[in-house]
Amino acid sequence: MKVEWLDSLPDMRVPGVPGVPPQKTVGFAGTPTFSRGVPGVPEHLPEHLGTRIGTPIEERKALKNKEEHTEHQEHPKNRLGPVFLLEEWERGVASLDPDRPLGGYDPDHWRRIVRDCDNLIADFGRSAAGLGWSTIDLFGFDPAGGIVAGLIRRLDGGRIIAMDENCATYRWPFSDRTSRFARGYLENCLAQQFVPVWELGE
Repeated sequence: MKVEWLDSLPDMRVPGVPGVPPQKTVGFAGTPTFSRGVPGVPEHLPEHLGTRIGTPIEERKALKNKEEHTEHQEHPKNRLGPVFLLEEWERGVASLDPDRPLGGYDPDHWRRIVRDCDNLIADFGRSAAGLGWSTIDLFGFDPAGGIVAGLIRRLDGGRIIAMDENCATYRWPFSDRTSRFARGYLENCLAQQFVPVWELGE
């Protein structure tokens, strides 16, 4: 199964709050969208939780109650499915602040990383979750600052142009040259520990 990225796809983002980049709208039906730079706070809550609550603290409490309620209803195996995986990615990427670098990256490089995360979610997030890509495959970083890392670290401003269950093909920035990144590549790097980019320290 191969998925091609098309420039002609419509822009599914919606206008955000003044001074805040547009919010995510990509995802499976029923998954919430998340506010940029606010870890774990959804832009809107599911209908069964009622109308949006006013403060971030109350929103977090409502989200926590929702997750606890879901844990009782869903079999643990089902929580590893693509819907939950995509929601985890959207939440993590939305928590990244372009103006607050993590992992010791310089500001310009960090902004490229955040932009690459946004593009991956928008272009291939749903497909990657369905094809079996893991969080570390896509967003894994070495907390010690090593260059061996997941797909996002490789892009550096480039753009994914195709993805299947085995590899992703991406185009280098400002070039027609392409490279590939294999799913499961980091599983062979047993001497290193990787974390999602949103779990890097400041």
